[in-house]
Amino acid sequence: MPGYGAAAQDIRVHLVDPHNGLDVRGVRVEMYFGSPLRSPMPSDTPRLEGRTGPDGTVVFHLPSPLPDQLFVSPADPGLVSSCSHGGFLTKQVLDVGVVGDAVCKVKKWKGISAIKARPGEIILFEWKLRWWEKLQD
Repeated sequence: MPGYGAAAQDIRVHLVDPHNGLDVRGVRVEMYFGSPLRSPMPSDTPRLEGRTGPDGTVVFHLPSPLPDQLFVSPADPGLVSSCSHGGFLTKQVLDVGVVGDAVCKVKKWKGISAIKARPGEIILFEWKLRWWEKLQD
């Protein structure tokens, strides 16, 4: 693997349901470079978009030079509930991988604390909203 900042690299985002540990398939995911939490977020903030496959993952090809920070979120927040924070340092993701915090107030799967990310991987805890959860908003 080339050194940090030397060439374009891939980041694998894996969505896991915090209730049961299952892969979350068919969800559109956005990756922003920098922090979109600036208010208002500039319309020219660089971003990539993809959809999770059968294994709950989507691979993003980062540009060169590599951005310092990445922010990952579902592209359709009305269809998915996020349980993890989405801002990460690119170097940390590439070097060791990152597992997002499972901060939602749901009954969590017992194996959630054993999940480990690999270098180049971001694991986030999210789930597709059930019909009754969509009614609550």
